[in-house]
Amino acid sequence: MWLAPRIAALDQVAAFDRKFAEKVYGEVASMSLDQLAALRAMHPGFQKAQDRLSKEGAKMQGTALMTTLTLESVKDPAASAQQSEGGSQGVGGLAGRLMRRKQEPAGTKNKVFGSTHEILSVATSVADADVAIPADFKERK
Repeated sequence: MWLAPRIAALDQVAAFDRKFAEKVYGEVASMSLDQLAALRAMHPGFQKAQDRLSKEGAKMQGTALMTTLTLESVKDPAASAQQSEGGSQGVGGLAGRLMRRKQEPAGTKNKVFGSTHEILSVATSVADADVAIPADFKERK
């Protein structure tokens, strides 16, 4: 994250984005509880990471001009050992070979999610032409 001193004009953008998301997605513009529960079940460290992000984020002051977020999962070595003991569970031939080749070793990181958000410029004024309704626009009701 790259922070700059607080830019008040971007507070309006954040407020607009929040209101827009509420209108489009409803009051809770986030995951449903069952989706969150599934994510936590698949990635047990997610809650811990979410708590730490919230705690560390509260310490930061200013406006984030660039934010990169990457979520990765790491295969548990115990699960890998258990899978090796269990064998291919009766899958043989080409399918079995493909499945065994595709299995990743313990400790391998897999990217679950990644995003980058960057603010390139901030202006507090705009030309009328930039926000004008196009001449050929026709409203449908």
